[in-house]
Amino acid sequence: MSLHWSDEVIPLKYYLGEIELFDASLKLSVLKTNLHSIFLLKDREVDLKPSVSGETELLLRSFPVAILQEEKNKRETFFFYCADDYKRYYTKTIGSFDDYLSNNFSSKSRSTFRRKVKKYLKGQPDDCFKVYKTEDEIVDFHRLARDISSKTYQERLLDCGLPESTDFLESAKKLARADQVRGYLLFRDGDPVSYVYSPVVERVATYQYVGFDPSLSKLSPGAVLQWFILMSVFDEENIDYFDYTEGEGGHKSLFSDGYVECADVYVLKKTLRNKLLIVSHKMNRNFNAWLVSFLDRLGIKKILKKMIRRFVNK
Repeated sequence: MSLHWSDEVIPLKYYLGEIELFDASLKLSVLKTNLHSIFLLKDREVDLKPSVSGETELLLRSFPVAILQEEKNKRETFFFYCADDYKRYYTKTIGSFDDYLSNNFSSKSRSTFRRKVKKYLKGQPDDCFKVYKTEDEIVDFHRLARDISSKTYQERLLDCGLPESTDFLESAKKLARADQVRGYLLFRDGDPVSYVYSPVVERVATYQYVGFDPSLSKLSPGAVLQWFILMSVFDEENIDYFDYTEGEGGHKSLFSDGYVECADVYVLKKTLRNKLLIVSHKMNRNFNAWLVSFLDRLGIKKILKKMIRRFVNK
């Protein structure tokens, strides 16, 4: 297997909380991993051999931490800057859904979840959860999911909702023709309220775009949708893993049954400019971590977050 590299202009972003302040652009050769390639790298079944010269600056996305030191030893004239580190969670979807629940949730947790799902389903039709696979179905999914995405703080504040561009839709249709994408939707009283867009590559379904109607947060539509997604994926013969991708969160750790320690790593030449970029970015990250901790100690972090998201969603 060969790893996938691409030449890109990457913004190194600076934030105040969840609000982006500005960024510094870097021309890098980017390694984009999926769960399959992460396993191969971690188990040393494939080498990190970029199709670029040894002087090229890199961005290693979701790179296994276990082998990071080996790569540092090979590139002594470069800074290795871990801009983010996290557990990359996944669920192995071989076997039965019932076995998965028994092996990963206590009887109390299973009962709690079933009550939550039952509460959501009360008064709802049997088809309130739908899976979209074919080209025509993906077109319908995109239209309905865009209605949800436009309401979310992820799109309004972070600009990371489901893309509405023609190029994205054409790409999704191409994947559908090859049976390499799934769209999952949860409905409430006939209206779409939660979605997940999930490409399927090398028997891995990936949690790529996700969102739910914030006005229904008390009914936990995201968690209910994930419950139904896993029920569906366990019934599919051509999917072995559900990959929750980069970043951590209670939702991901709750449903997962495994993880790989990963990091987003910038490999930059040892220059003064790059040193200043790294130092300033670290300071920005540390300040944000302090700010979050300080607001949490004051007991107002959740209140401020809700206020910001409510303001953005107006």
